[in-house]
Amino acid sequence: MGLRRSPLPWIVLVSALTFAAGGFALQAWVHSSAYPLIISGKPYFAWPTYVPVTFELGVLGGALGAVVGMLALNRLSMHHHPLFFSERFEQASDDRFFISVQAKDPRFDAEGTRTLLERAGAAGVERITT
Repeated sequence: MGLRRSPLPWIVLVSALTFAAGGFALQAWVHSSAYPLIISGKPYFAWPTYVPVTFELGVLGGALGAVVGMLALNRLSMHHHPLFFSERFEQASDDRFFISVQAKDPRFDAEGTRTLLERAGAAGVERITT
């Protein structure tokens, strides 16, 4: 299909590492500088105790990065699109499905696409212009 690789894995990685580093830095600052308390004889900077929170914040950051990145890369939420004015689009979620073919590709052929969809058994083919 000629699709390029998605940048989403890099977005997830950067988000996860940012959240994990932020969580680690916050814990280190709180325990070493802001509220230095000696608990069970541990030093102020007891980094092994920071690992569970750092890991969980990394997972949370990766998940949030995946959702936000997916929404941004898919250009959602789009509040206005020319398809919203089609009557067939309103019926898509009731009992039918809807295929949208956009004409941005330079190899796009309007008549060839119409013929292909009609031969595949399309109930209706509608051209919508902006």
